Amino acid sequence: MELVHQRCGFTQGFEVSAVGSKDGLCLAWKEDIQVRLRSFSSSFIDVQICCSDVSVDWRFTGFYGSSYESNKVDSWNELRKLGLDKKLPWLVCGNFNEILYVYEKRGGLPRDKQCIERFRSALKDCELFGLGYSACWYSWEKGNLVENNIRERLDRGVANVKWMECFPTVSIQHLNHSHFDHYPLLIHSTIQSAHVRPNFFKFEAL
Repeated sequence: MELVHQRCGFTQGFEVSAVGSKDGLCLAWKEDIQVRLRSFSSSFIDVQICCSDVSVDWRFTGFYGSSYESNKVDSWNELRKLGLDKKLPWLVCGNFNEILYVYEKRGGLPRDKQCIERFRSALKDCELFGLGYSACWYSWEKGNLVENNIRERLDRGVANVKWMECFPTVSIQHLNHSHFDHYPLLIHSTIQSAHVRPNFFKFEAL
């Protein structure tokens, strides 16, 4: 990951090693951003950020939801625990491995509506709201043929009202990538009463 940091211009970083077959996590940032690690697990990295363009500190959580049905409740409960602290502007971004609406999936078996509702309920309890997207509507794809192709919007960015007030013109773009089944998310944010500071932060599920 050190090589990836250097190529992307991110001189600082924090990694969570893989546990068994579970993928690891990595958070990287540029040196002019002050980042304080709050907590982490095999499912998330939670940090507090201080940068000169924002008058208050804000919080970022890179989140990876379980892909296993039996563990999804644990993922949402973990998110709820993180959401108990509502003091700071808060952005959560990553691969949640779940959709919010039935139309966010095409192909394959229909998604269980109860599973969707559990995810939606967790975001509601945390007072997190979707930030939308641009480019293609899905963020994950499997199968090259028409008969076996499945597309879903599993990756997204959500934030509380305080964060959206700090970054009122935020936009999220789904980027095409040929090497992975998940599409990277690029977050553009214009800070109110300040200039644009694009692409200073990156979170990856490895």
